[in-house]
Amino acid sequence: APHNDPHGGPPSHYAGRLMRSAPSPRRAATVPNDPTWVSPWASLTRIEDSEAEAPAVPAKDEPVLQDPPAAQAESDTSAQTDTDDGGAVAPKVEDPDLQQATPAPTEFPTSSPGKTAADGSAKQDGGSSQGTMKKISKKGDRDIQRKEKEEVALLTTVFWGIMPTVVVLTLVFEAIHRRWAGIDLSQPVPGLQADGEAVQNQAVNHWLDGLWPLTKHFFFQGQMQGLARFLFVLLVTMALFRLFLTWCSNQWESAFWDSIEKRHTGQFWRCMLLFLLIAAVNVLTSTYNDYISSMLIIRWRTALTMTLQERWLIGRAFYLEHFPPRDADAQRQTTVDNPDQRLQEDIAGFVGAYLSIFFAIFQCFGTLLVFTPVLFRLSPSYAFGFYYCPGWLLYVSAAYSLFGSFLTHTIGRTLLPLSFLGQRMEANYRHAAMEVRDHTLSIAMYGSEGVEHARLTRNYDLIQRVTWENMRFAKHLGFFRNFYFLANDVVPFCILAGNYFKGQITLGQMMQILNALRRVQEALSSFVSAYPDITNARATIDRLYHFWNAVELAGKHVKEATVTMQDPAPGSEATVLSAQNINISLPNRTLWENAELVVKPGERVILLGRDGSGKSVFLRAVAGIWPAQGLVRMGGDKGDRGNVLFVPQKPFLPPGSLRAAVSYPEGPEEYDEQSVREMLQAVKLKVLDDVPLDHVGDWGKRLSGGEQQRLAFAHAMLRRPELLVLDETTAAIGEAEAAELYQILGERLPQSTAVITVAHEGTSPSVEKWHNVRYKCNVDAHKWEQA
Repeated sequence: APHNDPHGGPPSHYAGRLMRSAPSPRRAATVPNDPTWVSPWASLTRIEDSEAEAPAVPAKDEPVLQDPPAAQAESDTSAQTDTDDGGAVAPKVEDPDLQQATPAPTEFPTSSPGKTAADGSAKQDGGSSQGTMKKISKKGDRDIQRKEKEEVALLTTVFWGIMPTVVVLTLVFEAIHRRWAGIDLSQPVPGLQADGEAVQNQAVNHWLDGLWPLTKHFFFQGQMQGLARFLFVLLVTMALFRLFLTWCSNQWESAFWDSIEKRHTGQFWRCMLLFLLIAAVNVLTSTYNDYISSMLIIRWRTALTMTLQERWLIGRAFYLEHFPPRDADAQRQTTVDNPDQRLQEDIAGFVGAYLSIFFAIFQCFGTLLVFTPVLFRLSPSYAFGFYYCPGWLLYVSAAYSLFGSFLTHTIGRTLLPLSFLGQRMEANYRHAAMEVRDHTLSIAMYGSEGVEHARLTRNYDLIQRVTWENMRFAKHLGFFRNFYFLANDVVPFCILAGNYFKGQITLGQMMQILNALRRVQEALSSFVSAYPDITNARATIDRLYHFWNAVELAGKHVKEATVTMQDPAPGSEATVLSAQNINISLPNRTLWENAELVVKPGERVILLGRDGSGKSVFLRAVAGIWPAQGLVRMGGDKGDRGNVLFVPQKPFLPPGSLRAAVSYPEGPEEYDEQSVREMLQAVKLKVLDDVPLDHVGDWGKRLSGGEQQRLAFAHAMLRRPELLVLDETTAAIGEAEAAELYQILGERLPQSTAVITVAHEGTSPSVEKWHNVRYKCNVDAHKWEQA
């Protein structure tokens, strides 16, 4: 078959040129068995064969293709002409392709001239074709490389133009943007001074304050400590198992990329099967890890909420804000600010943040323990491909990450007190808005909407100022963090580029090293990535720990500062109330000094006095909710203090059903429907005649002050206490209606029930006459005198 000349020559001429590479038939016939003879074309043959992947040698049983007769004759003539004096074939090559061809070394067989020429022609044809294809492939590669270089050069030129533009726009924006804030940013943020509470509490040496007290109660002291420790150990075990899965993934990555590089199909699919197994196990463990973590969070939050809620309410710390002011330091330590935020928001934030940060730290240390040896072992012996230094990647990664962590804290340390102040300002604004909601009627009657709007605006301006300061320092930190994490995508490749290009590591090894390096670097750089979360968590923990200490100190203060409460002494004269040596003082004057009051069962006692004489304060001291000294015995024969009912001037009616409002402070299930309806009719609350008892409403806003006081009388008659204390409970009711209510009260209550009423001097004669014991306040002697 004719051979096609890639250079465009006729087939016969191309075949003839290839035939010149074959030895002369006369020379081949004269030295067929001489082992010392070497063809001068041997060097060219060896070069050509080194590049050819499969020399074009005919198979054993395959017929050899012969050139046409014309080509054969031309070959014979060329062979005779190009023979030198020694009988060797002259190395005469005219085609440049043949100069680049590298046929394999060939031992010329002893055969007929025609056959020898045909074999040489076939080999030369195969080598030339392969060389031509490689030449075309290399030319295509050079075109792609040239195009990529042009694209990179073009983008580089474009960004050399973009860079100064962006810098100029940034400088202009920095110069003018603070004018758009809408508030005066020149004033310092309150509490951000160097000696401020927020700055001092957020120092590094205070970062762990509050963690142990808020943690040990749940894991070592609470009722659920066994379950808590079990769930925690289970999460730690699952975290360790996930570290094992991470190590397996790193091993898989090396085998996977090596199979890609070496084109091993079978190994590739085996790696994919292993990936599916690892992924299935990882999905199960990750899902249940999150679920069990949620279980621990809700149990911990419940335990912490119930503990603080009990200390705040049962310990009567909630009432401390009504106590007279004390010295500044003691007042600051026991001030319970924004308890709604502490109980609802901060507890949930603390528990979630604590577990997240703890297991993040645990994961970091575990990752370092697992991948530090791996990175040390996989590190190339030569740093950057030049300097011998075993384990150098570990040193570079540690230095890089620690330097980043140091700069992150240096730049962003102001964010911690700002986060603390920001959350406090948010809570103050929310509390101010809630006060408006709770006093809507008074505000509307006063027409003080503008005043309240200005007050809310001032609180919100503080939020804006803190937010702008937070934005400023977060921007400074953002410059560094964004550059740091962008560099993380490129720096590992730059570090390993020298080793890879020098052939010291394979592609699979490089990907495995990069994965291990990424794991170690993420662990060491976790402080940088988690710094904003750490600042928010530190602020939350600080507020919650202050609330923890405040309710504990407030509870102790309430217990120590109030009167001593005791049950009636056995065998003593029957009394329902015995107050002895009651002393009450304010910062500027004395209200009561060694005052006494004794009330027996069935007595109806009225306490009269001028405004500001301390009548209501005396009752608060007797109830144990005001600072005082003295001894109080209260209750029936069995000392049942729970059967004493104090009714304030403005009763509290919780939102809910009407039955719950009438039954408060007991539960709605305490009284049957017929009794509740009967008492509502007795106090003549006609507005509720057609309202079902299960109707839900906000009764504190729906009912007027007088109607709320009537509802309090209805509850007193339902409860039938042994001692009923009424603190100006008819102040919002007319004299005739008040006298009528007292008359109904006397008819409905048992004869043994003692009633104490606090009233102003000059109260209704009918009401005063209903009582059989009268006491009047002696302002000069600071005592009660029986009239």
